[in-house]
Amino acid sequence: MQTPQPLSEWGSGIAPTGGASTEIAPQVFRVTATNPSMMTGPGTNSYVIGSDRLIVIDPGPDDARHRRRLLEVIDGRPVEMVVVTHTHIDHAPGANPLARELGAPCGGFGEDDGFIPDVLLGEGDVVGQGDHQFEVLHTPGHASNHLCYLLSREQMLFTGDHIMEGSTVVLRPPDASLMDYLINLERLKHLSPPLRSLAPGHGRVITNPVGIIDDIEHHRAQRHDLVRSCLESAQQGSPEELVALAYPEIDAQRRTVATMSLWAHLRYLVQQGEASVEPGEQTMKSVFTLQSR
Repeated sequence: MQTPQPLSEWGSGIAPTGGASTEIAPQVFRVTATNPSMMTGPGTNSYVIGSDRLIVIDPGPDDARHRRRLLEVIDGRPVEMVVVTHTHIDHAPGANPLARELGAPCGGFGEDDGFIPDVLLGEGDVVGQGDHQFEVLHTPGHASNHLCYLLSREQMLFTGDHIMEGSTVVLRPPDASLMDYLINLERLKHLSPPLRSLAPGHGRVITNPVGIIDDIEHHRAQRHDLVRSCLESAQQGSPEELVALAYPEIDAQRRTVATMSLWAHLRYLVQQGEASVEPGEQTMKSVFTLQSR
């Protein structure tokens, strides 16, 4: 059993720095929150887009310093909507407070994790106007309520946590789904007209969308083969039991994340008919069994 190889470096341009504002495309500003960590990389990227009427994507954590920095970039201009890609703690808690301060509506897939949208957004919806019009894509996988926003003028996709630079994203079952994640990766690869760049929730701009998607798919296929091999060797086990077999050298800091990822792959094996899981509410202690062929 071989451990999957790390992803290639696909990012380009200026690296995000907490508190910094960078124009990554005409009238598209990236403002990075000061929340760097193992899970967020250099910090969460918020985006302010437009000239006369703005769209703000992912205001990030409920952090007064970051909110002040966003307000400086907005500079008194009217904001049409504050939108989120999903409701995880590093992306959405700042949305409602910022929207209230601006007198603007909040948009997102639905109410969850304390986030309350004024406008429900889903597949095919459009936000913004003119050169700064976005098409909304529903991209479940990392989270069931995950949205990406396609800036049509630039064919630039704001990916939230569906794609990030330098690392594959964390999948946290039972809300996350590896099957949905892979389906939506493949979908993005074949959009017409094709994507020209990705503006991720963490990391630099990615100017080779197909390249990074191919790399992620290959990495996930390697990890899936590893999990399948572990289950074949053990015949049955829970994610908490199998993680030691899959990643014997894993440190304590990364063990929970690795266990959740392994759990997502085991659930995918069930969907593929290669494994079964004991009935009832699933947890990281649920026992998965290899199906005989």
